[in-house]
Amino acid sequence: GNDFKKIIDPLTGNFLADPLEKSAFIQWITTLHRSMFLHETGRFVVGFVSFLLLLITISGTILIIKRQNGVKHFFSKVTKDFLAQYYHVVAGRLLLIPILIIALTGTYLFMLRFEVISTPEIEIASAEPTALDDAEVKNPKDFSAFQNIYLKDIQKIEFPFDEDPGEFYKIKTNEKEVLIDQYSGKVVGEVLYSKAKVLETLSLDLHTGRASGWWSLILGITSLN
Repeated sequence: GNDFKKIIDPLTGNFLADPLEKSAFIQWITTLHRSMFLHETGRFVVGFVSFLLLLITISGTILIIKRQNGVKHFFSKVTKDFLAQYYHVVAGRLLLIPILIIALTGTYLFMLRFEVISTPEIEIASAEPTALDDAEVKNPKDFSAFQNIYLKDIQKIEFPFDEDPGEFYKIKTNEKEVLIDQYSGKVVGEVLYSKAKVLETLSLDLHTGRASGWWSLILGITSLN
């Protein structure tokens, strides 16, 4: 009954460290970026600006194609008119894909936030508890359901609260939720996420860089540009 938050090695169960907490500065920056401290109004404004950035990226690409006399010459030498414009075109070409990803994912998250795109609610189908007398009790490490799911794909695991047969393992991955009987290891419920839900997770990963340090670095350089 004692709750705690720790970083634990999933293979050995050994305690590794206390989780890092976001500093007040990072929390301040996050709120500024998401809503400019204007709550839902701010979120709408920031989301709409993402949409405008998407339009700017598309129109800017068209202007570069026109400037370079066709798609074939997209990466050809740029004529130097004046310094600012020259570097704007060169940097814009090099970072076109990351800029487009930032704008597109930001716009998609904005549309989800204000329900322009709907994500159907996920309902776990009712599962029948396994009768202990009839259950083929297995060691959890032998559950075939566990062996078919990779740790890298798991977002969250909920363990059975107690020994009640009505308590199950609940595993959430990027694509689905699975309920697994704690005694027999049988899958008693499975729900596949909608494409919109899967795209939401992917968009968050791409927009924030939370899944990769290298991608975060690229996003940072792109933002400076």
